Amino acid sequence: MQLFSTHRFQNYVQFIKNLGEMGYDAVEGYPANFEDRHNIRAALDGAGMTMPTVHMGLPMLEDEFDTALGICRDLGVKTIYVPGYDTSKFKTVADWSAFARRLGEVGKRVQDAGFGYGWHNHTDEFKRLEDGRYIMEVLLDEAPNIEWQADIAWVDKGGADPLELTGKYSNRVTALHFRELTQHSESAGPLGRLLDWDAYFAPERNSKIKLIVVEHEAQPTAESLYRFAKELADTYKTIKTKS
Repeated sequence: MQLFSTHRFQNYVQFIKNLGEMGYDAVEGYPANFEDRHNIRAALDGAGMTMPTVHMGLPMLEDEFDTALGICRDLGVKTIYVPGYDTSKFKTVADWSAFARRLGEVGKRVQDAGFGYGWHNHTDEFKRLEDGRYIMEVLLDEAPNIEWQADIAWVDKGGADPLELTGKYSNRVTALHFRELTQHSESAGPLGRLLDWDAYFAPERNSKIKLIVVEHEAQPTAESLYRFAKELADTYKTIKTKS
């Protein structure tokens, strides 16, 4: 579960405890968890959980490298995903290729320090550039060392086919991210997309996926957030039992 799901309530320690009781074995962190990381880590240890991945901004990795990696070590993080950047000035393949190389250079430093490293997409990466490629394709093609945490809802909302694109880059996708965008979605939502489990993990896709991340985007009430978390946990258990 991405801890951003409960940022409206700021009850991260209690949320971790409750997730552990539901059967979750891990959470994904983000910058709001950094300052209180020692209490967060204690809560994870107490619940028998881990934080294998975290979202961390590119500026922090570039400007405060040692501090950034120290935070990750304190939390037990194994892989860092950059969750976007202000790319409003990037218009062409050349612009995005240069940015991809920048991502790759930072990634090499992170990887040399013993961490995994990649990009978490939103919707803008699925605009097409003048050579016909999606921006996301340019990032992956021009920075061959970075991983991709594929946010399935944003791929779909951006206009691309999640199964097709994650299949094309199945050797780069190391995490799938399923999010709920509204409280009363008319779409399949993350529960429905989780039912595509067999398709995402088909043997021919040569899957390198290490984890599934879920998130509630819609700022629910605390009660609806906990219902969402429990329903997803139960769905996952059912899928795993059948697989």
